[in-house]
Amino acid sequence: MPTKFAWIITTIGAALFCLYNVLNFIGVLQTAQGLVQNRSTFLKILVAVVTSPWLPLGLFLFGVIVLLYIYVASLIKAPRTPKEPQPLFALECGPEVPGSERPALWANGPEGLPVKFLRVVVHVAGKESVANCTGYLTEIRKNDQKKWEGDNAKLTFAPGENPDALSKTIHERMPEFLDVLIVTSRNEIFAGTKGRGWPYIPPLHEIFSEAGEYLLSVSITGPGIATAAPQLRFTWTKNWETSRLRF
Repeated sequence: MPTKFAWIITTIGAALFCLYNVLNFIGVLQTAQGLVQNRSTFLKILVAVVTSPWLPLGLFLFGVIVLLYIYVASLIKAPRTPKEPQPLFALECGPEVPGSERPALWANGPEGLPVKFLRVVVHVAGKESVANCTGYLTEIRKNDQKKWEGDNAKLTFAPGENPDALSKTIHERMPEFLDVLIVTSRNEIFAGTKGRGWPYIPPLHEIFSEAGEYLLSVSITGPGIATAAPQLRFTWTKNWETSRLRF
């Protein structure tokens, strides 16, 4: 906007300069000066300025100053580069979400042990993929009682045995699945940690000793992207088939 304003001022100054020379050439200004000598003070001052022999020099200097201002302003003004939209995590969770509940068989004898993975489906909403994404379980509560806190239990992205399970690249339109809990057909609960171990106090069987509603706080992070911190509701019925995880 400063540049546009300066060009307007320059144009006006040039127009006044041309007008003065035309009027001076045909002798009209002298006639106008005589006609308004007895008029108002404002008109006298206006005519004195317009008919001053210093006016051409003043207009010239004014134009030079404006052009210098335009040049300097163009050097100082930093070019504006549009920002790329920052990618964001988009999350889904619940029995109605494909991939959020996933049955599997754990190696346990010739037939295997039926289990159910309870997971958060993680998308990237943006134009870019996000590398090195990590997920954490940070707190477990039941009603107003904190059952576990003070650590960050690092969770795996499926498949949990893959080398990149703890640091996943999430591509646009290609969801990944964050393991939160695993419930077995023996009605045991495991966390979605590497190796499914729980090196914290109290142990999980003590944390989930009662049926009911539990609130799980999860954090999902990635470089250059805002951390997502959803709160999940785990409905523990002590029955692996009817227990649910949802927002």
